Amino acid sequence: MIGSKRFDLDSNRRNALMVLWCLGILVVGISVGRAIQSGSRTAFMIPVAAVGGSILIAVFATHRNFFYATTFATVPMTSIIVPGLNLPMNELMLTSALLLAVAQNPGNLRRLPGFAKVTAAVLMSAMSISAVLNSGLDLATGKRLGHLALYCGIYLAIAAGLFPLRSIQKGLLVGISLASLSGILYLAAGITQRAYQGRLTGQLFSDPNPAALMILALGALSIEIIRAGWRRNSVIALLAIPFILTQSRGALLALGFCVSWWFLGRRLRPSAGLSLLATVV
Repeated sequence: MIGSKRFDLDSNRRNALMVLWCLGILVVGISVGRAIQSGSRTAFMIPVAAVGGSILIAVFATHRNFFYATTFATVPMTSIIVPGLNLPMNELMLTSALLLAVAQNPGNLRRLPGFAKVTAAVLMSAMSISAVLNSGLDLATGKRLGHLALYCGIYLAIAAGLFPLRSIQKGLLVGISLASLSGILYLAAGITQRAYQGRLTGQLFSDPNPAALMILALGALSIEIIRAGWRRNSVIALLAIPFILTQSRGALLALGFCVSWWFLGRRLRPSAGLSLLATVV
């Protein structure tokens, strides 16, 4: 009986996927024809969205961890903007992943650590006050706070254990590697992005400073999946190449703070460590 139910479920899932794929192909065909006739750039976004939606449906139905890894691989790719919506692709992917993770494990939110709640609330409060005092309440301010709220939501979801940690670490490492490779190839070809002559940017990073931030911060979060020893040291050495090529002075200062914390953090009491972090901030 259990086997037949499982078989029926799999059969229904396959049939549903087939119908969705057929509908997707139909929408793509009609939209492409419409786009060719009208020459409308917006019309091309309909088949793109249909194809993307179909792929996401297939990924949801087959391997959710792969979807999470793919989503977090887009996090370093800050320069990719979705046409028509004028929003970053990585944030749209993160929003989808966050909604899926919450829908799958709503009970986990009750186990959210108090430290995570407090830090997210303090960060949102401080940045909201800063935004209002500096630029007032306008659309641009709302968008900036919306970006921050999304990343706070991702932070809280990770703290609550809603995401498979190793999957998102793998995704981050792959995304950093692809974006760094793109930057190195562009730099070697002498292609200048956004007037940053001689500095690593590429087609996926937005500019050298966020690139260095991504390599340093996300690299530190994801390097744990590499086995300690020569393998991890090799990956760190490889990531150091694009990091240095960004020539970001702020990132070099941040690296100095990270190294200092690596030496001092484990030797300090929590209260002393928090005081040191507050002073640095």
